[in-house]
Amino acid sequence: MSQDAHNYETGGAGFKPLALPDTGPNPLVSILMGNYNYARYLGSAIESALQQSYANLELIVCDDGSTDNSVEIARKLANRDPRVRLIEKSNGGQASAFNAAFAESKGQILCLLDSDDAFSPEKLTAVVQLFREQKETGLIVHPMVVIDSEDRKLQQLPFIGTFEKGWLGPRLVRRGGRWRFMPSSCVAFRRELADYCFPIPEPGFRTCADAFIFTMLPLVTEVGFIDQPLCRYRIHGSNVVGTRQISSKSVGNNRDSLVSTLDAVNLRLAELEIPVRLAAEKNIYIRMETFKYDLLTGLPFRELFRQYTKLASEIVADDLLHMKHKAGLLIANGMALLCPPGCRAWILTRISAPSRLKYYIQRAMAALSRFPGLTRRDSPDRQISRQTVSEL
Repeated sequence: MSQDAHNYETGGAGFKPLALPDTGPNPLVSILMGNYNYARYLGSAIESALQQSYANLELIVCDDGSTDNSVEIARKLANRDPRVRLIEKSNGGQASAFNAAFAESKGQILCLLDSDDAFSPEKLTAVVQLFREQKETGLIVHPMVVIDSEDRKLQQLPFIGTFEKGWLGPRLVRRGGRWRFMPSSCVAFRRELADYCFPIPEPGFRTCADAFIFTMLPLVTEVGFIDQPLCRYRIHGSNVVGTRQISSKSVGNNRDSLVSTLDAVNLRLAELEIPVRLAAEKNIYIRMETFKYDLLTGLPFRELFRQYTKLASEIVADDLLHMKHKAGLLIANGMALLCPPGCRAWILTRISAPSRLKYYIQRAMAALSRFPGLTRRDSPDRQISRQTVSEL
């Protein structure tokens, strides 16, 4: 292997996290919100930002050409509280909305908030505290509670999974960009990193713009996590990615989004002369989505079985997935493979999508965790979120 090829595999000696300055005692936090036709949820999303226990914040709302009464709602709240600033522009997609909001922001810490989600009141306090305590950390994630359009709790995410912390760059390269990421409303990062992820490429990210940020930033900074659900993530009929019904279309969209995100991040890495690249063939999430897509589009059983056996061996050997998660994936995909083709979407939806059943399972697991000896203790850098949903 040539030295150049080795650098693209490992990053070489120069592949290391950025050194970050101190945030200071009371840093300004900028919350970036893009909105398009979410008037039904926009008011509660803005209110959740304004009701934070940490007061030194600004909320930049970019309305991306809504045709409902979103602008009226946002303007009313902006007139009431000077910390809210409203930007209006023609429709250009989520990336363009985040880019416009960022351009107007001044904060030392940046948070994303989707206009159909809501922050918990203590979120910014927890984020600022962690950034102050862990000065080398530039990116923070945390769990979330999934709710439906009527504010009913469905489950906590991650359902079964782990968070990692520290310098994850080499792991991301080895896994094709994969880590225990979380979506936009669960992400906070230091402004010093903005040059690496802004502007978000607009043509390829009319939706899922947060994927560019949470794939790019762990390649340049250390990651931290808060082991507490600090936002409510809403699933409803208009979500682009979050859905309660799995279909060949939704699975295909997820797979294509994963691939296009890696392509965009690799282009940015080349522009910044960072000597690493993310390979789609190393990303097990892409292969899992491809397998589900083939299940749902009627590939012959023999070929599906061949794919499953190869995928199963990779899942078992994976260094990110928790043992319970591995077992769940093997069982779920195996059940879908063995059931009649017409039932596969139903099986995958019941197993994979958020549900009230999972909510009750999590509450039972949380109750059991209060009894010493019934649950094992995880190592500090791979903890499982155990905050009970009922405590929110």
